[in-house]
Amino acid sequence: MDSLHSHVGGSLSYSGRDDSNTINGALALGSDSGSGDLAGVVHLSRKDSHEVNRSAEEDPDAQSRTQKSLFSKLGYTLPSGNRLRLDVSIFDEQVATDVVSVLGFGRQFRNTTSLQGDDERRRHAVTAGYDFQPDWNLIDQSRINAYWQQVKVDQRTTEIREPINRLNQRNFRYDTETFSLTVDFESTFSTRRTDYRIGGGMSLEHGEITEL
Repeated sequence: MDSLHSHVGGSLSYSGRDDSNTINGALALGSDSGSGDLAGVVHLSRKDSHEVNRSAEEDPDAQSRTQKSLFSKLGYTLPSGNRLRLDVSIFDEQVATDVVSVLGFGRQFRNTTSLQGDDERRRHAVTAGYDFQPDWNLIDQSRINAYWQQVKVDQRTTEIREPINRLNQRNFRYDTETFSLTVDFESTFSTRRTDYRIGGGMSLEHGEITEL
């Protein structure tokens, strides 16, 4: 008979240091049956904060930040003892900055009346794995991992200059994508006086960066 176990938890907190609110939620689950055992956890989080750059002596820069994340880890053990794994991670951050500490200063910002920054960073990652014991005399256990990650960064700057309120906008974006595959194995054997453990493996990785 199948048996399913689960647990739900959460929290809500506030910090006066950066005027932030954080909410967390988690779900843990597990099941066992004749066909295999399942175990996993899912965690969600969101944080909103409003802070200033306290290193500025006058007119500190105000900054609003929003962070959202998801993390999931699942594992399934087959009746043979071999195990399947899946990890998923998602992170998103948005930062809006009102830069006032440099307005009117120096050659670069002498005529600047407004300087705003809007940055965003997103990261997605997935790992799939298989741990198994092959039916080979020379290898006792082995592991295969496949990994994918994508990172996107957007940076936008808006500047207004006197005396004609000229608007300057600068945008910068780059995307990074990574794929990898690893295979590891381990073999153990013994002689009359000594136990030996031999390990090896291989790794393939491909990365690509695109700048816009």
